[in-house]
Amino acid sequence: MSANVHVAGLQNDGMGGLKESTAKFRKHHKDVGDALLNISGVDTVSGGPVDKDEPRPTYHRQEFPKMIYHAEKGEYIVGDKAELDEYLADGWRKEPYSKPKVVVLDPAVEKKAVMDENARRRGQLATQGDILEKLAARLEAMEQASKPERKKSA
Repeated sequence: MSANVHVAGLQNDGMGGLKESTAKFRKHHKDVGDALLNISGVDTVSGGPVDKDEPRPTYHRQEFPKMIYHAEKGEYIVGDKAELDEYLADGWRKEPYSKPKVVVLDPAVEKKAVMDENARRRGQLATQGDILEKLAARLEAMEQASKPERKKSA
């Protein structure tokens, strides 16, 4: 005797499963997005609103406006070829600069590095202060030696 076992969800009842569901999901959201973009836009020919069921216009690549980059001045948007050439001649470039990478270390390691750097700089300041005092004393001695002595009148 054989028993027929029916497992819900595994039978082939015309459902396409995940692949078909994903395709329907994407199509629905594309259609809704296109309709929203259409009703929010303006028809370039008539100047009026675009019907929600019209197909979206194809994208035409535009050369300008274009973003240019400078190491010190940041980013700027140019509107035409002449302006682009002018800025490129002044040191701007078309490619963005890479972002600096910051590595966060263990807080104890970072604190030790900061304290070591501070100690090194305090040492530099002490050395420079000592040199400055010696130079000031030397300058004063040179100024005293170059002053003519006045004779006291009796």
